[in-house]
Amino acid sequence: MLKLSKKILISLALIAFMGLVFRTLWLDRILPNPDWDEVSTGWNAYSIIKTGSDEWGVRFPLLFRAFGDYKLPLYIYLVTIPIRIFGLSIFSVRIISALIGTLSILFVFVISHIIWKDSKKSLFAALLMAASPYSVVYSRIGLDMILASGLILLAILSFMQFVRKRIAWLFIVSLCALVISLFAHNLARVIAPLLLAAELFIGIFYLKKTKLMLVAIIPICIGLGIVFLQFRSGGLSRMKQIGLFGEQKGAVIQIREFREDHKNNLYSRLTENKASFYFLSILEQYIGHFSPIFLTQRNDPRISQQGYYPPLYTIMLPFYFIGLLLIARNAVIESDKTKRLLYLFFAAWILVSPFPSVITDGAPLDRRYLGALGTFEILCSYGFFSSLTLIAKVNQRKIAALLVGVVLCFEIGLFVKYYFGDLPRVWDYRFGFESKSICEYLKSSPQYRVIVSHHLMSEPQVFTAFCTKFDPKTFQETRKWEEKENWFFTRSYGRFFFPDTMNEAALDHAKDTSIVFVGRDEYLLAVTYLRQRNIRFVETSTFPKYGTDEEKDKKRVTMILINK
Repeated sequence: MLKLSKKILISLALIAFMGLVFRTLWLDRILPNPDWDEVSTGWNAYSIIKTGSDEWGVRFPLLFRAFGDYKLPLYIYLVTIPIRIFGLSIFSVRIISALIGTLSILFVFVISHIIWKDSKKSLFAALLMAASPYSVVYSRIGLDMILASGLILLAILSFMQFVRKRIAWLFIVSLCALVISLFAHNLARVIAPLLLAAELFIGIFYLKKTKLMLVAIIPICIGLGIVFLQFRSGGLSRMKQIGLFGEQKGAVIQIREFREDHKNNLYSRLTENKASFYFLSILEQYIGHFSPIFLTQRNDPRISQQGYYPPLYTIMLPFYFIGLLLIARNAVIESDKTKRLLYLFFAAWILVSPFPSVITDGAPLDRRYLGALGTFEILCSYGFFSSLTLIAKVNQRKIAALLVGVVLCFEIGLFVKYYFGDLPRVWDYRFGFESKSICEYLKSSPQYRVIVSHHLMSEPQVFTAFCTKFDPKTFQETRKWEEKENWFFTRSYGRFFFPDTMNEAALDHAKDTSIVFVGRDEYLLAVTYLRQRNIRFVETSTFPKYGTDEEKDKKRVTMILINK
């Protein structure tokens, strides 16, 4: 147990409360429109509550088929708790992630305190975590990345305390957290085995806890066995979609182009092959995770699920690299055995964290680098306080700390303004306006037949089922679907129909009184079809609140009420 003064505990509680506010304030409104993964998570959790099966009728699955991306189960099962309490809503889907993100603030404090036994460094690391754009953004999305990150933090905390105290149950907690994280998010399936290998190595060769380490074989085998079964039932599909490897991936295509340019001569076959190309690609992508540009440059807000803000505030960048260098030095020269093991394990955490991102196309990607969450804050805090010790005079040290604090507060203020003020406007226009408009119509509309094309809205079946709280049993029994390239497209369920595009064949489904939703490029075809057949209809259009007149018109959604 950590022995902390009342002052430190109060300070930590205030920091945690600030982090909680950042992660829960207007949680259901910012970001304003949930994406299809969040809605799918909520819908499958709701289906489990009502029927004991996922949306495909599979009883308590270990892997959720969803759209064909095969979601891991842990977050979906956890979301059943708030849905039971608060009902099916986007708040219920997101609150688990927000709470895990808040808990991670405390984990970072404890990890820092275990390493350095310094409350000031630990409080500053916790403060950075509370205001971390990375943590805040992903804690407010109802997906499983933050859950995996939180379990990894718990595992690291427990093992470091085990190194300090040599108490067996702490190692068991760490082991269980790593095994459980395998069912949270795919990033943990890369990081957890590597961290576990580091734990076993330290436990056997340094701590001489061979018997205890052998106990780990049982839960490891159980966890890996379940993972193997998941892979057999479709768990590799996500890796095939996003992985770096494969015959149709960019790397292979580039190799072919290079060889064609060099007429496939001996030199090109020796230097332009998969082994060399993958090695150089992975090395380049790995180094990119420590690039100042990646660490401090904003992402494109037009890309869904991106963190928009980089991992670090700009003022913290030099302290991050100072902390990184000091950790590397301490892992080598530290004379105290326990401290050196802590430094080595911390360094191992830093080194393995980029790998989930490295092995995917387009790295570095912040979503798959969330296993490093906590390292940024601890390194920055360590680098900052170590830098202050280089200033001899106390007054000058205080002035330097004050200047850094002022700039940091200014940067945090800019982030808060951007995330809670500017970004929702961009997001409302670019992502999910169609689904939001359609759901608002459906909540107040009678039980008419509804037609929505996949062209207008991606995965319309989960949005319509989610916002109308459609009966999951009826959904499972009436659903019609087809598979294309390992992706499952729902064509209809109940009173809802989902053609690829709005055409005459789709409009033929409009019987008696029906509602048809169309975008700007589908509007003319639908109206022409109805007028040529003298079918009575009433239309109502909605437009985004923000954007130019042209942008608003481009994103308009028109509801056509047909009465045959």
